[in-house]
Amino acid sequence: MKKVLFLVLVLSFLFGGALGVAAQAEAGPCDAYCTALNAGASQQELSGIDTQGRTCICNPLQAEGLSDVITPILDFLFNIALVLTPVMVVVAGIMFVTATGDPAKVSRAKQMLIWTAVGFGIIVLAKGLIVVLRTIIGF
Repeated sequence: MKKVLFLVLVLSFLFGGALGVAAQAEAGPCDAYCTALNAGASQQELSGIDTQGRTCICNPLQAEGLSDVITPILDFLFNIALVLTPVMVVVAGIMFVTATGDPAKVSRAKQMLIWTAVGFGIIVLAKGLIVVLRTIIGF
């Protein structure tokens, strides 16, 4: 277990550092084209923009950085967890009630309740950690 946690920690530092570095590119000929395209310009207006012979590929996500991409995903997962946690608690409660004293069923219901609490705790701590890190870093 310690080896797995150590491996996860090392990989998170390696990949987290690599993903956190963002290069700021200079404004090029495609910036005006992509800005006009995102603003809903017509094809005729877009053809009038000089792209200096380059093929412009605009960002379909319209995100400025990795944080703008990850935040909606994390919010979605957090909302899913907020819905699933009470459902799993109710299911574990029903399993407790219908166990009728069978130790195997009681143990299974108890494990479900424990792991539901652990999973929800991890998600809440992750959400809180993101908020704290953004405050410290200044995002």
